[in-house]
Amino acid sequence: MKIGIISDTHNQKENLQSALDWLREMGVKTLIHCGDLTDTELIQYLRGFKIYYAFGNGDAYSGEIDYQLKCLDKDNRADLALDLELAGERFFVTHGHQEALLNQALKSGSYAYVICGHTHCYCDEKHGDTRVINPGALGGLERDARSFGILDTQSKRFERILMDTIKNV
Repeated sequence: MKIGIISDTHNQKENLQSALDWLREMGVKTLIHCGDLTDTELIQYLRGFKIYYAFGNGDAYSGEIDYQLKCLDKDNRADLALDLELAGERFFVTHGHQEALLNQALKSGSYAYVICGHTHCYCDEKHGDTRVINPGALGGLERDARSFGILDTQSKRFERILMDTIKNV
């Protein structure tokens, strides 16, 4: 299974559209968004994906985000933190601004993957048996190159995609 992972859109419509178009071209059907979409008008661009969304500190309209995601597909899920099983692996998804949630998931040792955002910095590292992935940010403060990624659960490979590389193609 290929899972698209994005975070911290911060109203950057062009980056979001480019990333989603690229994911569609790669055949990705499942999307994890680690929060801070910040503009509910951008939800329409997520159409066609099975979406798992973790509310971020910039998501003032979390109820509206949840409602609109459910309008796209009743099986879409949104919450402050998500405990998921995808392709036989256990995932914990959160934005990352509530460090206690993140630390609790890491300490539990219960997850194959902890997916988060918030820092706007790419990360792919192991904490014991748990792999922590932060895809970087599509918008907001530019602390690192703009990026997102694809996790292939079969090969366990995470491919970081830099926005500059797909915009120049």
